[in-house]
Amino acid sequence: MRIETAMNHNQNDGLLKMIRRTDPMIPLLKYKDKLLARDKTETGIRYEWYCIQRPRYEKFKKLGFQKIIYQELSQGSPFSVDKKGVFLLSNSAYFIVSDNCLFLTGILNSSLIEYCFSKFYCTKLGTSGIRWLAQNIVNIPIPSATNEQMRSMSSLVEQVLETKQFNPSADTSALESEIDHLVYQLYGLTDGEIKIVEGGT
Repeated sequence: MRIETAMNHNQNDGLLKMIRRTDPMIPLLKYKDKLLARDKTETGIRYEWYCIQRPRYEKFKKLGFQKIIYQELSQGSPFSVDKKGVFLLSNSAYFIVSDNCLFLTGILNSSLIEYCFSKFYCTKLGTSGIRWLAQNIVNIPIPSATNEQMRSMSSLVEQVLETKQFNPSADTSALESEIDHLVYQLYGLTDGEIKIVEGGT
């Protein structure tokens, strides 16, 4: 509001130039109409036209649905699926919104992705800690899959999650091995490559 007052009621060019030099919002004036239209179009809520950082309500709504959650610093793969629409307040807890959360969780938690991420993508923490930075996670190539492969993966991941929900210390290694082998197929690994991954070398 202070900016508009200065522009509308002050005719002194010298003062106007001074305001332009000292107020970083002045350059936005030429985009005022577009910014106002954007506010109404995206949110339906009236914000001051110069509010650049505003809530992204459509994206915000997605947080209330199923999503992948993970801890940035962890031992191994930290990905899980939130089905309750919880909100996390942490500077090192993150989420991924996807239409195929169970399938993607299976990929991200696989031995192959953990091996490749720790070798080529991440900052290592000690001998076994992994830092799962978002800017590196987005570079992980996700393979194409048939509907049947996606259903199989999702079913296996669902079984692991349900088992761990009732007993966090339960042994789900057999299910995890099935997930790993399905991931190997999706990425087209040879027997020799699988041995490298499982040997961790």
